[in-house]
Amino acid sequence: MIRKKDYTTAIVLEKRTPTKDSMYPVKLRLTINRKTRYYSLDYYATEDEFKKLFSPKSKGEEQGELLTMKKQADDLLDNMDPPSFDRFKRLFTQKGEAGNVKKYYLEYVDECKRANRFGTASSYECSMNSLDSVRGIENIRFQDITPEWLNDYEIEMTRMGKSISTIGIYLRPLRFLYNRAIRDGIVKRGYYPFGDIDEGKYEIPTSENHKRPLDTGELETLAGYSGNKLYEYYRDFFLLSYYLVGLNFADLVTLQWKQLSGNSLTLIRQKTKRTRRTQKPIILKLNDDAMDIISRHGTRKGKYIFEIIQDNDTPEIIRQKVQNFIRNTNQALKRLAKQLKINPDISTVYARHSAASHGLKAGISLAMISKSLGHSNIAVTSNYISTIDDEEQILADALKINRNGS
Repeated sequence: MIRKKDYTTAIVLEKRTPTKDSMYPVKLRLTINRKTRYYSLDYYATEDEFKKLFSPKSKGEEQGELLTMKKQADDLLDNMDPPSFDRFKRLFTQKGEAGNVKKYYLEYVDECKRANRFGTASSYECSMNSLDSVRGIENIRFQDITPEWLNDYEIEMTRMGKSISTIGIYLRPLRFLYNRAIRDGIVKRGYYPFGDIDEGKYEIPTSENHKRPLDTGELETLAGYSGNKLYEYYRDFFLLSYYLVGLNFADLVTLQWKQLSGNSLTLIRQKTKRTRRTQKPIILKLNDDAMDIISRHGTRKGKYIFEIIQDNDTPEIIRQKVQNFIRNTNQALKRLAKQLKINPDISTVYARHSAASHGLKAGISLAMISKSLGHSNIAVTSNYISTIDDEEQILADALKINRNGS
């Protein structure tokens, strides 16, 4: 059965951007579900030249080349179910380049920015820039990325003083794009360089997590601090993250009033919102200390609980504000740690490690901790807690801090 075409293509003269000599770019117009985008064909013509080019009598070489490109586009779209602008752009603009790695990076970064995923776009730009500066990827194809090539990158990065963790952070985006290039038919699976080192593949290095959770005494000292009002402000958000089982600051500062009902908070973590699996909301119970912080710093001026984010902020502005807030919080925590003589490595992520550690020590099941943390295996762990309805509140109470240290 032949699938009915759910797209249209046409070669058009794009008159919005003329050159100085009154020429216009000839482009491929693609329409999918009444939405239209244009793609460069690297060809320019005047209005008269374009009319002559596609007149019934014209059979010139230029017309043949343009019609060939249109057929290539139609063939690509016929093999997509359903057709996609982003995938079409990747495949159509890669023609003749055999999967240029840098171009793949740039297209994915652009795709992320158009979807308001600025954090992901930034991560991939950093990865691309590192690979380009260390090994050069301007003219590198995916099939040129071999285990030896990757090992040389790791050696050079290590020589530059970069950590194993940093190397892994920069190589995981490349692995994602390599798999995408395989799915797109740009490179054959046989060239895939990542995998088990014992099988001759390159294994992305990982470092063990050595973050020590704050002990009870350190948390009590931090919670009992008073003095510098600015330090107290950022300290409160660290404690609120802890009380909410290490809630990520990107989720914490963007909390909305509609998510709060009584002492229950319902959310889906920002980090997992785009995953394809069914998303189960996380329900967190707020203890009295958490409610006190929200009462102290919350405002009813808009939909967001905290005034850090404004209702009319764009996704990019929100991301920038979150990053700035995390940086300011970490700076305040470091200064407080020095003053209070607690763990000097403290940062916002320590709230997460500390909450998990203290919850487990209080006897809360690993399944409950995993669910509250919003880990990727939440669908599995949820099966273990279907009959323990009170554990959310037990966990919230277990994370209370004695501010007097007694």
